[in-house]
Parts: sequence; C-alpha cells; structure tokens
Amino acid sequence: MYSPFFDPVHYSIEKRKLLRFSFPGIESVQINYSQLHQDMFVLAALQGKRHGLYLEIGGNEPILNSNSFLLEDVFRWRGVSLEISAEHVSRFNALRLNPCVRADATLVDYDEILTSGGFPQIIDYLSLDCEPPSNTFKALLRIPHERFRFRVISFEHDYSSACSTNSAQEMSVREQSRDFLANLGYRLAVNDVSWLGRAVEDWWVDPHQVPEEDIRRLLSAGKTPNDHVEYMYGAIP
Repeated sequence: MYSPFFDPVHYSIEKRKLLRFSFPGIESVQINYSQLHQDMFVLAALQGKRHGLYLEIGGNEPILNSNSFLLEDVFRWRGVSLEISAEHVSRFNALRLNPCVRADATLVDYDEILTSGGFPQIIDYLSLDCEPPSNTFKALLRIPHERFRFRVISFEHDYSSACSTNSAQEMSVREQSRDFLANLGYRLAVNDVSWLGRAVEDWWVDPHQVPEEDIRRLLSAGKTPNDHVEYMYGAIP
C-alpha cells in the first residue's frame, strides 16, 4: 500500500533522499515520466549518461509515461521512437525534438532505421512496449541483433494481464523473451517489475557494456513481483 508521499508515484526532488540509486546529474531532474521509473533505472545503470542513444518501440504518449522524454529533455539523448497510432505520432512530433515514426513494429526494417539514423553498433537503451505482448516479442525478434547491441533493455511482457485473460500465447511471451535475451548474452537485472502487484516487465543489461559493480548494485532478479516504488525507494513507510 502506497504512502500518500508516493502519490503520484513519479520521482520528485523531495524524494531524492529516499532514492536507492543516485547518479551524476540527479540534481537536474525535477520529475521523471516513465510509468515504472524505467528512465531512472536507465540513468542509474549508465551513471547519468548524457548524449546517449535510444530506440523506443512503442512510443505512445510523448511525455506522460514516456520512457524516453527525460533522457531527451534533460540529458540530451538522441533517438527514434516507433508508434502505430497516427494520433500519438502527430502529438509526439509536435512536442518532442527527437522523431517518432509511424510504423508497425512487427514489420518494420530495423536495420534500415538504425543505419539511416546513424546509430552505432552499441546503443544505450532499447525500450519495447507494444500491445499485445506477443507483438512486443515479434518486434524484438526483428531487430538485427547480430549487428546491434543495447546497454539496457526494458521489455514489457505484461504477464499478469495475460494471466487474467488466460491467454496462453500472451503468457508465454515472458519466458520466450527471457530465453531469447539470455541466449544473446544479456543479463536479467530486475524481473517482473510491477505496478500495484501486477507483473509488467523485465529490465535487462548487457554485462559487456555495464560494469559488474553497477549490475550488482541494481540487481533484484528472483523476487516476484518487484514493486517498482519499493525497488527505486526502498521499503515504503
């Protein structure tokens, strides 16, 4: 049960003393925007990196609940977002500096997008969040992983929602994505990141790109679910 102090549950400067994972530049963050603090996790994993690079699959709203807005706005990251909704794409491109491309994430040529965008082989952050989760997994499979790697990955499997609808196809996405990313050499840092007890997504890091000491600091694999507020701020008073 959340304390009123955490309502809304986004980060704010008065919560800084409780934040478990500080990073260089935290003093410039007034508020975060990701629904589950994905943006803060990325910054903690990459030591507050400035001028980073992201690929966001499932852009949705440009600011509210965005995994990339804080990175772009405060830390000056460059990136591209994909979104199938024309309305969201229009709003995104009207309000954001970095582009949002209208595309079906399950069919798009990621090699062309990344190559034409001048992305290097090592990209800082990959955010995957489509509907339903099986489409998120299809998008993951389309990325040319033999050419590009990502320092941090957030993958929304929405396992609890899949269980509530008793969809075997959607329920299988969590394990399929874990097997796939583990076989690529990524390390599951935080599993089943949750919202009000509902397991929503996994957070991954590339152990070849994120120092082991930082991974150990962030690691919370094995606990199910991992409440995102408790994970970011410790025990809730």
